[in-house]
Amino acid sequence: MTDNNRDNLIDLVPMSPVAQDNDDNTVMIELLGGTEHGLSAYETLVECPRKHYLASTVRAQSGPQLFGGQSEVGTWMHAFLELFYRGSPVDPAQVMFSVDGMPIPYDAECRLKAIQTMRVYAERYSAFEFGRPLAIERAFSNVTLTSGRDPVAEATGLPVYTWRPDMIVTVTAEIADGIRANRGPSNDSVGCLIRPGTYMVDHKTLSANRDDSIARYEHSLQFMLYQVAHNALVDHGVIDLPRVDGVILNFIVTTKTPQFFTRLVPSPGLVELAIVNAFAAQVKLRLGDIQRQRAVFEPKTALQIQACYQCVPNACYNGFQRCSFLGTHCQRF
Repeated sequence: MTDNNRDNLIDLVPMSPVAQDNDDNTVMIELLGGTEHGLSAYETLVECPRKHYLASTVRAQSGPQLFGGQSEVGTWMHAFLELFYRGSPVDPAQVMFSVDGMPIPYDAECRLKAIQTMRVYAERYSAFEFGRPLAIERAFSNVTLTSGRDPVAEATGLPVYTWRPDMIVTVTAEIADGIRANRGPSNDSVGCLIRPGTYMVDHKTLSANRDDSIARYEHSLQFMLYQVAHNALVDHGVIDLPRVDGVILNFIVTTKTPQFFTRLVPSPGLVELAIVNAFAAQVKLRLGDIQRQRAVFEPKTALQIQACYQCVPNACYNGFQRCSFLGTHCQRF
């Protein structure tokens, strides 16, 4: 595969705001954070409404930030990958994150690990390794039709849902053959299911090559929702893109010698759709809890909220007391 048309990629859709610092050739990329009504926000809501409230208000007021560890390595990698697949000549070592134009603190070790991994990735892959990009880091959300219908809400069962896949690509027969040949050390037959068509591509960084982590992503609700919501918009003519046939997961293992391998999340079947519906039902129950007990979730003083969130992270987000159920099945509701 070649990069003959690589320069065309950069005009697909606008990327995160970028500014060039002429003094030291630093490229500042605005850190946008996650989608406001994505899966993780709803999972937090189901886990604990109070925790969701604090995360979506108190923490949101401080803006996006880096948190260290594997999560930060993944954030750096996503920025580097976006530049790579857009054909940008920017070297990863030039990239820094900003919020509202101001540089933000980062973990130097995490950044260095991501830079080193990206250099190996760029040697291993071409810009068309997973197909011809149709969209890169494009955000999607609900749309209300003139008829009053909301295709995304109807398909997912969620009142509002936002998502942003790394890429949407067209896969030819030649590319499909290449993906199957490089699907990694596992003999999992799922990797053999990639056929010509249109796919989402998502990169996941792992600190180690672990089967349980891989399986968790392969059966993730995230990618079920991605496909259900996307195809709902396509079926109603809202977006000028084809239906997707699955999600190509490219795993990046950030060990001393980085490893890369690919898996496929197929189109959701009846079982997957049942899982989506069950999750949507849990969300509706939690939203009902909040409506019935609105006073419980109203903020106390700003100082109390800040102390609860920052200083007592494993306290009950409702009563500021230690809670042995937090993170599993809270019994307050």
